Amino acid sequence: MPTLRQLTVDSLTRLREDGTERLAVDDEARSILRSWMLAEKHKGERKGERALPDSAFRPASGIDARTVADARTSADANTVADASSAPDTRSAPDTRSAPDTRSAPDTHTAPAPRAGHDTRSAPDARSGRDAGASAPDTASKRIPESVEEKLAYLRRRAASWPAAKRLGTLRSTMVFATGNPHARLMLVGEAPGHDEEEQQEPFVGPAGRKLNGILAAMGLERRDVYISNVCKFRPSTGPGQGTGNRAPSRDEIDACLPLILAEIRAIRPGCIVCLGGSAAKGLLGTENSVSSLRGHWLECQGIPVRVTYHPSYLLRNEALSARRAVWEDMLAVMDKLGMPVSERQKHYFLRPRS
Repeated sequence: MPTLRQLTVDSLTRLREDGTERLAVDDEARSILRSWMLAEKHKGERKGERALPDSAFRPASGIDARTVADARTSADANTVADASSAPDTRSAPDTRSAPDTRSAPDTHTAPAPRAGHDTRSAPDARSGRDAGASAPDTASKRIPESVEEKLAYLRRRAASWPAAKRLGTLRSTMVFATGNPHARLMLVGEAPGHDEEEQQEPFVGPAGRKLNGILAAMGLERRDVYISNVCKFRPSTGPGQGTGNRAPSRDEIDACLPLILAEIRAIRPGCIVCLGGSAAKGLLGTENSVSSLRGHWLECQGIPVRVTYHPSYLLRNEALSARRAVWEDMLAVMDKLGMPVSERQKHYFLRPRS
């Protein structure tokens, strides 16, 4: 059952998206809005956060819908939460594979991803506009129900996500996600880099090719899983950035966090893998190192989470022990999802006995 706060924020946001900038309300509605906003202001002050602007509380016969809806990132977060939590009666397909009889794959090279379920078919992320935005869209005024509708809605919101834009430290091109929206396995990385920004797809550079190899060792392909990032925009390093990349800051992760959490609620995977410390920092709220988090089952929104090293770590560290550590995490994921594991797979990346 949606809360009064969720209903209020959702209604105001939808009015704003329809072009409404001022709204006349009666005394009872004004009292409800004022009580909620004052509670938010005091809560933010207790946490040391920036409070709502005083203009949001001024008594008037017309409430500025844009001011109320944009006053805090939480307003956007509640909107995407409502969309991602809509009822979904689908049954997730089984991604389990037949027993693996292949020789141990070399994760230094991997097959190119085949065409499959790709969530990049929605709006133009570079411009932040839907391809059919000029025509009336009655479907957008109802709550998305299917997982595809929910992800398309989130993609549109992400393209012009206010909290990310306000920071001024992220580049403008939004990179959303790729893969199977009905997947049982969801992989979450940190942020797009140069290659991902150019192709507008997560994990397509050298680290992406390494990830393809890991998936191949599991008997999976990119089209069998859902791949996203905790931060939807490439972190900026200043003018003339070129191909240089950096990890997202805590503020940048927090700004985009409502989006990835809404994706998780929409997809409802059987298991999540955090690829690297930034993903763990966002989904688990921890500052602990990957080495201290891996090897354990954790939880995000009631879904089992496994933390492992980012594929780029394996590009820098060619030691067999590092590859085995990541592989042990993947074996645990396969076991959690009920995927068959062959004897050969169990012994990948183990040092041969002398």
